[in-house]
Amino acid sequence: MERVAKASASSYNFSERPSAVDEAPQAPVGSNHQRIIPEKELPKMSERENFWNQEQKREKQRVDEERQRRASEVKLLEEERIKREEKEAKRREVGSSLIFCTYIRV
Repeated sequence: MERVAKASASSYNFSERPSAVDEAPQAPVGSNHQRIIPEKELPKMSERENFWNQEQKREKQRVDEERQRRASEVKLLEEERIKREEKEAKRREVGSSLIFCTYIRV
């Protein structure tokens, strides 16, 4: 029963501290924290600005090339349409003139 009483938390006296805790040497608490210096950790602002400026130039060039490609496609399609309409018009003229000639001969 004595063992149970010693091990029991109900017999613990909070006003007295055990002697083992008082005898421990008090050393300063250490840390692995290292100060961050933004100039060293981050890339230079001028390099970053140059990078984004180059990206913007590339994107603008790509958009311009895309616009030119679309314009050339539209122009090509328009030329094909005009040629096709001219051929159809000539074919109708030839067909109508043949009908007219046949009509006159009869």
